[in-house]
Amino acid sequence: MTVGGISEKPGVVDGHIAIRDYLSLTISFDHDIIDGAPAARFTQRLKDLIESGYGLPDSTLKSEQAGAEAASMQQVEATHTALP
Repeated sequence: MTVGGISEKPGVVDGHIAIRDYLSLTISFDHDIIDGAPAARFTQRLKDLIESGYGLPDSTLKSEQAGAEAASMQQVEATHTALP
């Protein structure tokens, strides 16, 4: 995982174009070790957590975080049972 810089870019927010800060984040996986599907699920989950502000003390999404933690644990348990 590589964390790049933060830059301002135009984006759509609530149907309007606005300038926002965007983080450049690069993730790579060794496909000899992990399949694409679990890697894609991990990447989507990481994106969702970053966008929601998960773990930040001033986050207003506490109830979503609690639900996300439960869903994450279910995904981990499902992954463990699916592994040989």
